[in-house]
Amino acid sequence: MSNRDAVDMRLVSTVNQLHRWGDLVFPEMRQVYKHFTCTGAIATLRLFPTPSELRNMQLQDVIDGWRRLMKRHYGKRRVHMLVTLASSSFGSSQAHKVYKLHLKQLLEEYDLATIQNQAVEQEVIAVLHRILYAKQMLAFKGINAILYELDRRYHQRKTHSKRVERSSSLSGID
Repeated sequence: MSNRDAVDMRLVSTVNQLHRWGDLVFPEMRQVYKHFTCTGAIATLRLFPTPSELRNMQLQDVIDGWRRLMKRHYGKRRVHMLVTLASSSFGSSQAHKVYKLHLKQLLEEYDLATIQNQAVEQEVIAVLHRILYAKQMLAFKGINAILYELDRRYHQRKTHSKRVERSSSLSGID
């Protein structure tokens, strides 16, 4: 599972960099989107990366852009809020080309890490189906392959720590 851990670390790092990018360029966007990784936030970042691009947009133009990337858009209230906040944004107004290039690279990295994470999860599910009683475990509502794997790791660590406790008590180390 070290491959999954590496992919997860890259994904978390990219998400953190997206949040930092948002704090620098468009800090008001957090008032509209709690997380920059939701579908609407990613679509907005892809279509209108800087507040200066949103300032001059009509509400219907933003909705039409969202419709191209999302099955269901957020509605006029959220668009109005986004455009209003963009018009009064105090984020960085310099080096737009550099910020847009950086955002493009971050979104590509986010997409790659997400795809790789899904591929690893599918492989874990395929392996788990070969393990005795794993199918029955995965049939429970709320349990997926990753939770099953995390639970298995937790119990391994727990038994390992108990082993360490036992060996330290036997050797007289406190």
